[in-house]
This record gives sequence, structure tokens and C-alpha cells, in this order.
Amino acid sequence: MDYRSRLYHLYMDRDVKDDLNSKAEAHQALPELVQIAYTLLGADWLETLKAWQEKGHKIPPAMLTVCNRID
Repeated sequence: MDYRSRLYHLYMDRDVKDDLNSKAEAHQALPELVQIAYTLLGADWLETLKAWQEKGHKIPPAMLTVCNRID
């Protein structure tokens, strides 16, 4: 499945939008689409890390997360 269009406006996606401001319990997982987004971003980060290491970079790339809640 191509997630590109859904990930572009992740917080407007029907599977994520209603969950944004809900009070989460510690055991509750992130919405599936958010988990998929992190998996894809992590895979991209690993590819970039390998490419940077091959070019001799000593400092790894960074992946930042910005969120409005950390329940």
C-alpha cells in the first residue's frame, strides 16, 4: 500500500485525527498509521545512516519528533 498521501497530512487522517486529543493510558498504542509512519521513517533513517557511514561521516543523522502530548 502507498501511504505517501496519508502520511503527508497525517494529523488530518480519519484514523488519527479523532485520537489526537484523547487521554491515553500508558498501555495504549499509537494509532496504526502513526506506527507505520515511524517504521517508514526509521527505515529511511537507517538507509541514511549507512550512506553517511560509507562517506565517512562520524556523526549520525538525527530524527526529531514533535508532538503536542506525551501521555
